[in-house]
Amino acid sequence: MRRFVLTLLFAGLLPGLLPGPTLSQSEGRRRPPERRGFDGPVVDLDDQGQALFLWAHPVEGGHDLLLARRAPDGSLGDPVRVNPRSGSVRWWPLDEARPMLCTGEGGRVAVGWFDRSGRPWVARSTDGGRSFEAADSPSTAAGHEANAFVEGSFDPRGDLHVVWLDARLAPAGEEEPAHLFYRRWHDRRWGPEIDLSPDLERGVCGCCRPAVQARGEWVEVFFRARDAQGYRDIHRARRRGDVPFEAAERMGPPTWKIEACPMAGPVGLGERVVWLDGSTGETRLVENDSPTTRPREVLSVEGFRPLSPRRVPAMGADDPLLLLPGEPFGRILQLHDGRWRVLVEQTPPWCHSAVVLDGQFLLVGDQQSRLKVDAVDLSDPAER
Repeated sequence: MRRFVLTLLFAGLLPGLLPGPTLSQSEGRRRPPERRGFDGPVVDLDDQGQALFLWAHPVEGGHDLLLARRAPDGSLGDPVRVNPRSGSVRWWPLDEARPMLCTGEGGRVAVGWFDRSGRPWVARSTDGGRSFEAADSPSTAAGHEANAFVEGSFDPRGDLHVVWLDARLAPAGEEEPAHLFYRRWHDRRWGPEIDLSPDLERGVCGCCRPAVQARGEWVEVFFRARDAQGYRDIHRARRRGDVPFEAAERMGPPTWKIEACPMAGPVGLGERVVWLDGSTGETRLVENDSPTTRPREVLSVEGFRPLSPRRVPAMGADDPLLLLPGEPFGRILQLHDGRWRVLVEQTPPWCHSAVVLDGQFLLVGDQQSRLKVDAVDLSDPAER
């Protein structure tokens, strides 16, 4: 059984955060007709700045993963089924267990998921998601029922880097001990499978989604590990070029001692890693860029229950954008000149994914298997 704890004690916003427009103040919204059969939709941008939608569609015996491109008028093109066998996708209604969707140069798109046995699969496209090559599994082991978290990133050369949490050593029905595995798709084949957590005494947190980013020569993986003292903190494993990964390091001193999984994974944003933390007794968003410094507070959460943060893709943007989903609302933040500020104060509770498109934030999610899409004007709050 999955167990998770996220303590919520409300506190005020940091004085340095600037207010932004709420959803009710947005203009220029384009509302496509609501359509059923959309479970857990996510959105990303391809290398041409076109939006790609991925969602789970219920069918007899399970789910399919469907991907469609968004047309300029806001409609979705004909969807492509990514998984080769209908109904083979195991979809869980957990935000952390959403399928992998990543894009790269040259029309590269990759989708990752778990089948009903708990084995990870990846399908790749070189034509912007219009068609997919035959899917294959990066894992050398059989599936485990607790496996549910996979993430990927393309590097500038077009290689695909995939990480997933694997409970292959855990008893049936248990998600821990879990390990973090990595594999690279290069020259049309998988490289060696690498356990990034062999030296961690207690393995990794079995319910927190890992993150991977390939930037320049570096590949960096962020994840929540657990130790014998009960701390579950964010760690980083990285390598430069083709050399072996450095040993995983905790991103700062021991911070959060917790008896259960918080279901709060990190997100890498260039030099920084950002994650939710409850070590002070209240929920807050923190960041760090070095294992030798203490995490810095970005936002004390007030008035809403947050989910894990995730990157907001934007073509040509120098300043990282971050979506912090939540109920009864979420927020969108921007890092500008080393300072975080709120650009959208209230995103709707159904919004779990977003991109910047045509000068607006395109907000995507679902309500009871209905696709929900809305838009908020992208503007600098300092100009208001």
